[in-house]
Amino acid sequence: MRIREPAWSPDANYIAAVRLENGTQNLFLYRLEDEELKNLTRYTSGETVYTPVWHPGGKKIYYTTADLGHREIRLFNLEIGDSELLLTDEVTDFRDPFIDAEGRFLYYSADPDGIFNIYRIQLERNHREKVTSVPGGAFQPFVHNDKLYYSEYRSDGYKISSLNLSDQPEVLSGHYSPPERETYLSADFNLSGITGTDINRLNQFDDRDLQPLDHADLLSSGAGEASINIPTTNASDERILKTYSETTTGFSFFPLLRFDNYTQLRGRNSRLLRQGKASDLGENLWRDMKLGFIFSSRDVTERLSLMGGAMVGFGSLPADQATDFFKPSRLNNLDRDLFLTLEHRGLPFIKRSWSPTIVLEFFNIKRNVRNGLQIEEFPCTSCLPETTRADITYNIWEAGIYLRSKLNRWSLLELGAAYSPYRVATDNFFSSELRQLVPSSSSEYFKSTTLSASYHVELIEPTRHADIAPRGLRGHIAYRYQPSRLLDSYEIMDGVLSPVYETDRNHSIELDARYGIGTGNRSSLRIHSRAFTYLNNPDDFFYLDYIGGLSGMRSYPYFAIGGEKTILSILSWNLPLFENINRQVGQYTFDKIFARLFFEAGNGWDSPLKIGNKLKTGVGAELRFAFNNYYLFPMKLFLSGSYGLNRFETTFSEDFIINSDMNTVRYGRSLQLHFGLTFDFDPF
Repeated sequence: MRIREPAWSPDANYIAAVRLENGTQNLFLYRLEDEELKNLTRYTSGETVYTPVWHPGGKKIYYTTADLGHREIRLFNLEIGDSELLLTDEVTDFRDPFIDAEGRFLYYSADPDGIFNIYRIQLERNHREKVTSVPGGAFQPFVHNDKLYYSEYRSDGYKISSLNLSDQPEVLSGHYSPPERETYLSADFNLSGITGTDINRLNQFDDRDLQPLDHADLLSSGAGEASINIPTTNASDERILKTYSETTTGFSFFPLLRFDNYTQLRGRNSRLLRQGKASDLGENLWRDMKLGFIFSSRDVTERLSLMGGAMVGFGSLPADQATDFFKPSRLNNLDRDLFLTLEHRGLPFIKRSWSPTIVLEFFNIKRNVRNGLQIEEFPCTSCLPETTRADITYNIWEAGIYLRSKLNRWSLLELGAAYSPYRVATDNFFSSELRQLVPSSSSEYFKSTTLSASYHVELIEPTRHADIAPRGLRGHIAYRYQPSRLLDSYEIMDGVLSPVYETDRNHSIELDARYGIGTGNRSSLRIHSRAFTYLNNPDDFFYLDYIGGLSGMRSYPYFAIGGEKTILSILSWNLPLFENINRQVGQYTFDKIFARLFFEAGNGWDSPLKIGNKLKTGVGAELRFAFNNYYLFPMKLFLSGSYGLNRFETTFSEDFIINSDMNTVRYGRSLQLHFGLTFDFDPF
């Protein structure tokens, strides 16, 4: 059952709407006081109902119906409980009824001369007048303060037009005479065995006597299908009725190329580019390049969807010889990113509207780190300590299940559980203290089970630019409990590396809210605030909540600002530069370009980063491009530059691998550049 086109009564105690059930639409009434549903019409033969509107007196409802041909306008009288036909014609289509505030005129759209225009009837005298005369078509009339607003079709699409009714002459000039149309084909017409007589029979066919099939009785045998007979011209009468089974679209594949600039094997790319070191720059790009694809498929009813992807860094490990490049052992150890998401809307044993969507998620990330392990050794009793280094590989897995239940139009509850086993493998190395080769080993690096509960709200005003400069509220509050075990250090026991673990039980709360308001006809202000806190004290770099980077404070790198408690606020002003571009280039249709100026402030506390208690601030600007791909997929391109107004330093322990001979890193007062291509701007 589907309900659409609701219309509030003048006293706001009732709602008239259209309900679709068993292939037929009917008008019904909903009383808010006791939540009673009452059918006003009782169509049963596939009729359609459109656009109910109330008379200001609250006793009459005007609506449009269609059965075998054109639409007609009817009136339902609530006092007598019956409907009457107001406007109908064999060759004219009547639609979009509207009653003015005084209840004097019934406005509607009709095409008696071949083009839809706005007409009105003076209800007391039943006097009809033509109000508009446009060449393209006029629809959906609305009257306010003696001014008519309507949707007009022109050469470049639909536009909203207006007309002062007080200035309108009684008789409009302009009349269109449509060419005469041949109603039926001649009997000698023949196409692949279908004659003109067959088509004429279909044109005159009346299906009022058709009755809905009782699916439950036909399929009660449990076989999942039943045979029925329907008289058919030039074809078999036999039909097979089957229960619906999941029917999915074919798999769609999208190639993907990505550069992860995190290793900087030969130094910063910008410095290598300035110095003209093309060979070193090429080595950096080859090391950090990932090649892969994303695939997707979905059920045609959109109840089931599947999406996944894979990316591999073919240059993340060296190959001594060309034959080694494609060895299975090497390919399995390359840097990679894998993900798979399976979503099913509604649980089969819960038929209520809040029946939760079940989501299964799977992720795997593998990263190779050169000289990622450092061990302090003493070659002799009187020797100074030496640092021995070895390559390591991180292999991160996560699997989660989530239940997302939509409570109403604007809120959602999510319950989730995720399991995260991380492993680290060390390459073999020679120990100067033991004077022997320590073999490679693999051990658990981190393992946790995360239980979460979150409540999401979304009250976004439906505006022309809601995708690029939203107005309204969007936010969530989340609680997470994470019992975990984290690798603390290694020790060599009996010539073998042995891991040492720490156990934690972390509780955290996160609050995130974004609110936008209009500052004119087209521009808007938006504030994004986020707060996070642990309820315990994990006191480890691994557990810190970091708020820098692309999705947080862009004026500082991701790991620059973090803590056990964090807070940030971003105030942004969105204003249009180019609207309604409507230009197509190949498969892309360009829509609009907006500018975004933003100021941000935030900090982290109770952190081993020791970045101080003062707020860090920054400013930035961004260009946002909105366009569509293949008329269907929304594409969002953004380019931004930001500058951190504060300068501070962080001293890391020797366990960290940084691009400096010292363990002190300085942040702030530098330009940060970001760009991206996504389906939505909101995450950023």
